Amino acid sequence: MSAPADARWTRPAEFLVYLVPVGGIPSDLFSSYARLLRSHSVLSLRSLTRPGGYAAELSPFRSLDWSGPGALRFRFVSTNERVEICDGEDVQACRRVVGVLGVCHSPSLPLSGGLSAAHAQFEASVRRFPGLLMHKCFAFEHSFDDATAAECEGLDDLVMFPVHHELQGTGESTVSLHLQVVMDTLAVNLLMALESVIRSATSSATATLVTPKAASGDLASTLLEVNVEPQQTQSMQNPSSSPPVLSRDIKNDLFSSSPSSPNSRSSLSSGSSLSSIPSPLAAGVGAMSALDPRNRRRKRQLARREKLLGDYCVLVSCVSDALNHYTVALDMLREEERRSGGAPGDALWLAAALEGINRRFAAFVSTKVDRSTFDRRSSAAS
Repeated sequence: MSAPADARWTRPAEFLVYLVPVGGIPSDLFSSYARLLRSHSVLSLRSLTRPGGYAAELSPFRSLDWSGPGALRFRFVSTNERVEICDGEDVQACRRVVGVLGVCHSPSLPLSGGLSAAHAQFEASVRRFPGLLMHKCFAFEHSFDDATAAECEGLDDLVMFPVHHELQGTGESTVSLHLQVVMDTLAVNLLMALESVIRSATSSATATLVTPKAASGDLASTLLEVNVEPQQTQSMQNPSSSPPVLSRDIKNDLFSSSPSSPNSRSSLSSGSSLSSIPSPLAAGVGAMSALDPRNRRRKRQLARREKLLGDYCVLVSCVSDALNHYTVALDMLREEERRSGGAPGDALWLAAALEGINRRFAAFVSTKVDRSTFDRRSSAAS
């Protein structure tokens, strides 16, 4: 059996999802459900059901293989834990929160309000965090009786789990089996949502050749935000205070340059916007950039967006696509870094792109070595 992968190498391939306790769930129960979720954090693409009518030729992830060895990985972070905030961390897509799961325990809910109140608490927390690809409230140990049926009616994004029973001889339980089905469905929905966001951003770019302004709650402006600039300070989230998912104020943050921007846990520069110029237009933008500062800004945004697209390809196990995006990004980011004389923001994005492509090369070589070793052992055994 191979040793578990080093977290430093697997982190760039993990979607970041927050786990939020709701409805006054006891801390020990919340911790146990968090462990259960983490045991379902790696989902093989082979095990997922490809959506009906899925058109592979329209996917921005050209090398996505539903029957291949790839997987979707999730990093579940409890908001009760200490959350580290690093300067400029949102330059990495794996550090951007793409989902929030609320966790409640139905038998522990207070009599006043019950599941409705817990769901409302969860929805309030989610509204403070724009640009999520998924958000669901998990209600464990639900009785599914007539008394609660009416209460659950109309509660969107609520997922109810049956009472826990061990299934003899299987090593599974009613909850773990139900969770596997739920996670498979959520993973496919997340992948389709991500494809839609990226496809929409790039296709609209081809038609308009303009840079649309970011809008509150707009997925593209959040997931493909490129105005991440480093600051001189670095902080640690206090474990006793609310984590970013529960503490952001959209209205104030969207129109300020304070470090609490909703699109980044680090500071974003003013004028948040998304470059909408697709990769084939990079050369044309480069030729005009010296003549027009606006085109220069567009090219910088394009270069940074290419880097983020490489990150998202890594998250969906499309390594060859990631290498292509990183290669394009590196050429442009090097030029921008030279032109700016090593400005902190340009240097940060260039370093992040170099890190991304080097990690992918290392993973690719490691995979080849593992396969060749396996082949040699198989030949020797036969």
